[in-house]
Amino acid sequence: MSRDINKLIREQGWPLVAEHGTISEPDSDGFRREVAFEPGHPWNTRGNPPSTNYGRASVRVRFLLHGPRATVQFLWSTGITPERVPGRFGDEWMHSGPNGFDVGYHADEPQYGAQDAFECTYRPSGLCYYDGSGLAGDEFLAVFLALGEDAMWDALRKRYADWFETEAWS
Repeated sequence: MSRDINKLIREQGWPLVAEHGTISEPDSDGFRREVAFEPGHPWNTRGNPPSTNYGRASVRVRFLLHGPRATVQFLWSTGITPERVPGRFGDEWMHSGPNGFDVGYHADEPQYGAQDAFECTYRPSGLCYYDGSGLAGDEFLAVFLALGEDAMWDALRKRYADWFETEAWS
């Protein structure tokens, strides 16, 4: 059963930052599934000074699997920016193809020597040890687009098991 993120934040104080999305109730193993939609921004964000110019960004979708030891994530870009351009049939949304950005983890404890801690909105303590791979993002995007959401959640659950339920990571 999915619930509105903002309602869950109000009711339980769960440390989520998404403006829009859903989060599931815990399953029998204590895992929660969260889908967060993150807004993009148009090119007109050019800043002064130039160091504040972040270019354009498309709308992103972040899938988060919150487990007992870590949160694993799959982040992808929709390729759609909140910017309108003249098109053949009038104004159209600026867009490109979807792109897998990241498959990574937000762990409660360091996973290798000298791993730095970061402030983290995905873990209850407010801190995490993060690592991830941009290269794996397209692999997960292919699973999501070809096989659907359930297959993608299964892939994230397997990645969690590989990283946090084996002797190599203990």
